[in-house]
Amino acid sequence: MDASVIEEIVPPGVAGPWHRHSREDEVSYVIEGTFRIWRGEEVFDIGPGGVALLPRDQAHTFQNVGSTTGRLLTVVTPAGLERFFQEVAERGLGEDDLDEVVAVAAEFGVEILGPPPE
Repeated sequence: MDASVIEEIVPPGVAGPWHRHSREDEVSYVIEGTFRIWRGEEVFDIGPGGVALLPRDQAHTFQNVGSTTGRLLTVVTPAGLERFFQEVAERGLGEDDLDEVVAVAAEFGVEILGPPPE
């Protein structure tokens, strides 16, 4: 089976949107920093060496809750989700283009559910 490996560099306080994948399983490994993970109804914090397993069809997100920039190594299987990030970058989409990002995400089987939980 093929996989994508993505290094995420995350400033303090930054979070991903609450979302779910219909096609991929995800594993995030913390290289540096402290991250809060929401996985379904579960909420937990992990630091360097910690791992979060995020199965397909389960809503999830993360937030850097540390005071320094954090780094995640995320493995997504099967590969293909990296094309979503490439498409967003090629179109020049950002925070002000949320409707377009949501539409592109849907093309890749990702449902954006909203902002991260508090």
